[in-house]
Amino acid sequence: LEPFPPEALDRSRCNFHPENIHLHWGLPLMNTSFDQFRVTISGNIQYAATNYIDWSHRLEPGNTYTVLIVTISWRSFDYEKHSTPRQEEITTIRK
Repeated sequence: LEPFPPEALDRSRCNFHPENIHLHWGLPLMNTSFDQFRVTISGNIQYAATNYIDWSHRLEPGNTYTVLIVTISWRSFDYEKHSTPRQEEITTIRK
């Protein structure tokens, strides 16, 4: 079975500074079992074993970005499963 997608970003726990992006989102509904999350911003991908991430790529100040977060279960197995993506828009702060 496909895992449930992650819940929305908890914006009170996020930091949108372009050089220090921190994203924190809700866990999937019904305590879906997962191995990790895949986060994509502007074609760059990072994986997280928890429901938060410190983004390692610098973003431009004052720009709006689409963030895609996918729940992954059974990572690296032939039967690896992905949730439907959670899509969010973020705008980095101006310096």
